[in-house]
Amino acid sequence: MKIKAEDIDLLNKILAAEIGITISADKGSMLDLRLSKRINELNLKTIKQYVSYIENTAEEKNILFNLLTTNYTKFFREKFHFQLLFRSIIPEIRENKNKVRIWSAGCSTGEEPYTIAMLLAYRDLKFEILATDINGEVLNIARRGIYNENKINRIDSKYVYKYFQKGVGKYSGYYKIKNLIRDKVTFKKLNLNSSFSQKNSEKFDIIFCRNVLIYFKEINKKRVIKEFYRALNDSGYLVLGHSESIDLTDHKNHSWRKIGSNSYQKIGG
Repeated sequence: MKIKAEDIDLLNKILAAEIGITISADKGSMLDLRLSKRINELNLKTIKQYVSYIENTAEEKNILFNLLTTNYTKFFREKFHFQLLFRSIIPEIRENKNKVRIWSAGCSTGEEPYTIAMLLAYRDLKFEILATDINGEVLNIARRGIYNENKINRIDSKYVYKYFQKGVGKYSGYYKIKNLIRDKVTFKKLNLNSSFSQKNSEKFDIIFCRNVLIYFKEINKKRVIKEFYRALNDSGYLVLGHSESIDLTDHKNHSWRKIGSNSYQKIGG
C-alpha cells in the first residue's frame, strides 16, 4: 500500500484534533510501514477506509496513536540537562522544601523518569515522580521496568550495581529496575492535548517534556506550554528537548525566563 499526500491529510485531521500532533508529508514510507499490517488485519484496502473505521470505533483511535507515536528514548539522554538540574535547579528548590515533585511528560518506556529517580536517590534526596504518556503499550513496559542489556551497557556501573537486578534463566540478557526506584515513579496515561491542568490539582517543581513538542502543531505546542505553566509551582522549572524552545520574543511568553539549554523558570504565579 502506497501512502499518498491526501492520505496523510486525512490522518492528520484525526491526530491534530485528538492528540495535537501531525505527520509531515515526507513520512509516507514510515506510515506505510507502521499502518499496513493493521489495515490488512482489519481486511481494509485504503487509508480512507481505515479513517472511516477509526471514526466509528473509539478503541481504534488508541491503537492508531500507539502505532504512530515515536518512542525513542534512552537512559541518561541529553546529560547536560541533568548537570543543570543538580548545579542550579535542585539546590534552589531545596532552599524552601525538602521534597521535590517532578513530572516526566511523554515518558515513553520509562528511561527518563527512572534516570531522574536514580540521580536523586543516589544523592539521598526526597522526591516524587509522575510519568505520563498517551501510549498505553509503552507505559506497560515502563511499569515492568525490565530492559535489554543493550540499554544498560552505557549506564555508569555505580547506578547499575545499586539500582538494577540482573536477570537469570529466561531473563538472561535483561535487567530489572529495583523496587526502591520503581516505587518512586507513578505511571499514568495522559493526553497532553487535553486541559490536564484543570483536571488535576497536583503541582510540580520541575516538568521534563523533552523531544515531545517537536511533533505538535505550533498552536497546540503553545497551549501545552500554558498548561505546563499552570501545573508548576511558583518559580517552577520546565525542561524541553535539545531542539525545542519557548519563543521569549512573543509577548504572550513573558511569564518564563531562560535559565540554560532549553530550560525555563516560571515567573509569577
